[in-house]
Amino acid sequence: MEIGAVLSSLKSAGDLAKALADVRDATAFQTKAFELTREILAAHQSAIAANAAQQALLDEVRHLKERIVQLETWTAEKQRYGLTDHGCGTFTRSLKPGMEAGEPFHRICAQCYEAGRKGMLHSHGRFSSGCEQVECLACGKVMMLGCDRGDRQTTAYSDYDPFTGR
Repeated sequence: MEIGAVLSSLKSAGDLAKALADVRDATAFQTKAFELTREILAAHQSAIAANAAQQALLDEVRHLKERIVQLETWTAEKQRYGLTDHGCGTFTRSLKPGMEAGEPFHRICAQCYEAGRKGMLHSHGRFSSGCEQVECLACGKVMMLGCDRGDRQTTAYSDYDPFTGR
């Protein structure tokens, strides 16, 4: 739309320049020169608006490309984690065996995982009851893990103890 305005203004300016060549009267010449200047300024303003619109579109494309890279990276990263049930409705995402890629065993916050980020869980230690208190370093959520271990303790993969990483 802005480009059309530029072209229209330039066409009008061209028409006025042709009309100036035919004008012999000084007053009429000044009027036509003023109209020509006005059309040139309008074309210039339209060009500036078109440039700003183009820059906004380029910025949006750059932002969307960055977001695509983030999503692709997260899609690959999240495949490394399995859902672990710690009983009493507490869940974490634990690093799957064979997916270490040089990292030690760790767990991440299931809530942060669903939000598309890797919230590392920091252990504040175990209680004599066997419960472990952990805190998500990303969202600040504090959880007690393993308080109801009984038969309800399950993992997303067999023979894997999320407390030892084996």
